[in-house]
Amino acid sequence: LHINAQNDAYVVPNLNEVEARLTQAQAENPDNIDASFDLAKFYYDNATLILQDKSTGVLEGIPDVDDEIQRSLNLALPAAMMAYNNGKKDRQILVMLADLHQHLGNTDEHKLMVKELKKLDK
Repeated sequence: LHINAQNDAYVVPNLNEVEARLTQAQAENPDNIDASFDLAKFYYDNATLILQDKSTGVLEGIPDVDDEIQRSLNLALPAAMMAYNNGKKDRQILVMLADLHQHLGNTDEHKLMVKELKKLDK
């Protein structure tokens, strides 16, 4: 991922290009639910993948892993909130938002998203 550019065994090709395209698409049309969601999902998936790899020890010894996780979570949240506020109130966005808030320590917001999920599941 971003943090592993020096490690040829763990490089995701064109990741920076994908990030740039998604960021540009969302910036050009911030009210577009899909653009906001796609950007949020990109960052969320990045953080999730790093967290999984970190827990298995794959990233041991690679510097700045926690910084990249935090960066990705922090960048995912505003885009996810834009998608949610613009009308994407389905299970996928609610799960993402609940998880983002939990990882970022936003307890009240996490509880709110869990409550929204329960309403949706009824």
